[in-house]
Amino acid sequence: MKKVSILFVCIVCSILAGCSSTDKVDKNSVSSSDKTVSTSTQSQKGFNGKTLKNEDGSLTITKVETTKTTNPSIEGEVKAVLILGKFTNNSSETQSPKDFWLQYIKVYTVNKNSDSELILSGLQIDTPYDDLYESASDKVHPGKTIKFMFGYQTNKLSTKYKFVPTTKSSDELKPTLTLNTKNIDVSNLNNGSESKSTASSESTSTSTPQENSTEIDSTSSSSSTTQTSNSYTDLPPFDGTLSDFINKYGVTPAVYKVQKFGMSPEEALKSTPDELETSGEIQTEAGY
Repeated sequence: MKKVSILFVCIVCSILAGCSSTDKVDKNSVSSSDKTVSTSTQSQKGFNGKTLKNEDGSLTITKVETTKTTNPSIEGEVKAVLILGKFTNNSSETQSPKDFWLQYIKVYTVNKNSDSELILSGLQIDTPYDDLYESASDKVHPGKTIKFMFGYQTNKLSTKYKFVPTTKSSDELKPTLTLNTKNIDVSNLNNGSESKSTASSESTSTSTPQENSTEIDSTSSSSSTTQTSNSYTDLPPFDGTLSDFINKYGVTPAVYKVQKFGMSPEEALKSTPDELETSGEIQTEAGY
């Protein structure tokens, strides 16, 4: 009987020792897994100066500007944050600056008591950087670099904006980047210039009788050519391109119709071909 009791005690001790060993193995396994995740996140770094670089690309923010303006084709005042920079594709596949930006960078307005995240949306106003705004969606070849501009429309502007880098799994990284802004005026690109339009009209109609007599044939020929290349009969003479119209009259065709013909913004946009509208006007028209 004594031997049976001793044997029973030994068996119980063995079982308890086994459980303890299993618990230690499980704890060590979890600890090792946690350390691997932590090490992986720590190996990725945030901004180095104004540049964020990883295996997919390298993006440098060169400057941040803010602006507010009105446009006859848009209701109310539009406030926007303009972010300019350059992007290099480090991956083996094509990708746009916008792809990289949305994957790895969050933008926050720095307020007095808190920071609020901005959401990237369409820009409804014209800026000096419209070509760079379009480039932000261009697919960049591996190893190549392009410049870009992102536009954030917001209800409230600030003097500082914070850029927070993230991993692919949205874990935030450090260091972050905070930049001061510069305010720019884009009203001349959106509201038009009446004096510029008037001056252009006057200079076109002013000439001496001698000039009229000697150039009548060439004027007639030019007019014929203009009518051939430009079928937009409700607009003044231009070569049929948006850039030429803005250069001559200081406004877009849609804004011109609002100012000169008394059209509503909706009527002006719907009666204007897309190729004669800015990207912001096209988006506004789509909302009607």
